[in-house]
Amino acid sequence: MARLILLRKHYIFGGLAILTIGVIGLLVVVMPLKLKQMQTKNWLPAKALLLEVQLTEENKGGKYLYGVKAVYNFNLNGEPFEGTGVGLQRGLDDDKSFHEETYQRLSRLNTGANAIDILVNPKNTRETIIETNIRWWPLIKPIIGCSIIGLIGFFIALYGWMTPKTDIY
Repeated sequence: MARLILLRKHYIFGGLAILTIGVIGLLVVVMPLKLKQMQTKNWLPAKALLLEVQLTEENKGGKYLYGVKAVYNFNLNGEPFEGTGVGLQRGLDDDKSFHEETYQRLSRLNTGANAIDILVNPKNTRETIIETNIRWWPLIKPIIGCSIIGLIGFFIALYGWMTPKTDIY
């Protein structure tokens, strides 16, 4: 009987440990971007003059990664600044269609006369962005992986909890 109870506790605590790893993984993947998005609500809106837009493409070991680079000028409190931020998620990824759409949209605005709306971090005027939306597609693999790990942990703990406490002789 002692062996069965001990085994049951192993399932419960092991399952809860795996569940915790899955939940922490989800928090690590999603929370930084969500917090950044919430912080941008306090950023200062500004109008900027778009100077340059580029669609970048890099071949990393046979896998193509894409991104959009932008350069724009803006004034804040009468001082001129230069910004380069496009979105919350920086860097390159394999979502070519998204980056092409963003590039085309910004290129249409790059006529020299059209001002674009940007947000400026009041604590660091070098930090600027054009778009505040979170792109979930690049995060889908880690979100699914962490969710599966969490569910496996949950079901292991549930199995341990549901195992009857019986006397076996």
